[in-house]
Amino acid sequence: MPLDEAFLRRLAAASDKTLEIFVHHLVSLETATYRDHECYGGSGDKGRDVAGFLTDRRHEGEWHNFQCKQYRRPLGADYILLELGKMFHHASEGAYILPSKYVFVVPGNLSAPARALMDRKSALKAELLQNWETHCARRIVKGGSIPLTAAIQELIEQFDFNCVEAWESSRIMTLPNVVFAAAKAFGDDPGDAPYGVVPADVDLRSEHYGEQLRMVYSEHDGRDYPDAASVLAHEEHGEDFQIHRRRYFDAVEFERYFTDKVGRQHIDAFREDLRSAVHESYRSSTGLGRVRAVMDAAGRANLGGLFGRHGRVTHMVRQGTCHVFANEQKLPWWKKK
Repeated sequence: MPLDEAFLRRLAAASDKTLEIFVHHLVSLETATYRDHECYGGSGDKGRDVAGFLTDRRHEGEWHNFQCKQYRRPLGADYILLELGKMFHHASEGAYILPSKYVFVVPGNLSAPARALMDRKSALKAELLQNWETHCARRIVKGGSIPLTAAIQELIEQFDFNCVEAWESSRIMTLPNVVFAAAKAFGDDPGDAPYGVVPADVDLRSEHYGEQLRMVYSEHDGRDYPDAASVLAHEEHGEDFQIHRRRYFDAVEFERYFTDKVGRQHIDAFREDLRSAVHESYRSSTGLGRVRAVMDAAGRANLGGLFGRHGRVTHMVRQGTCHVFANEQKLPWWKKK
């Protein structure tokens, strides 16, 4: 789902803590890059809000630092220099090795002087070395002074400032997994899951809802359909059965996809709401009439939660989830008599 101005308004209105949570979700979703991650925001964070660790060694190995700042006006150069100063101070004291990437997350965007420093990294380095006393010395530790020691100076001189970057609002909107981080942090609609892949062959052992439907069709017609092929060959039931299969595999893919992207708790809430919505239709009918009544109720159900505004869930996925319930014997279409 493409992001819009409403997302930018929510991002701009977020508190410092909510912004940190949003960025932490962004980092946690980059599973191909980070082995682990941590949110440190708050007093005592030692110049880190969110960290992404590229190895199991955490701060003794390669890592990325994300510094989040929610200003209601463009962020100044003084803040950037101070936060970098904090990092070099704590690194000089052995809190961590320097990160291989440092990101300022700035939804309110940078001021012109700050952007000029970010565009010329040599100037950023020079300003920090030449004016440490102004930007950092008396501002790193409350009530104290941190001079530019030989250890700090060596770290600054050896550091590759090209790894320092800024994520302003326009950049944030283009980041991988941003829609899923927005869903986690702000409850935004995360868009559509990919369509499920319907196998050409029917396996009634794994598609147990299909075995139940086979028995429902047999009971409804008063004749035995011994296997899936006999159902598929029927003039009416064959098309009906294939539509049910499409619904089921869409629902399975929906659950898999969003469990990974936004968390199992949202899927569980969706399932619970849907099961409640179709309960009366399920209990007040039997046989093929029950299947049709539940499909209709699922399609019309007005659900809340994260997926309440989710268009495709209103139809194929909601209906297919009822087949998932049947597979799990929570709402079986047919029981042995």
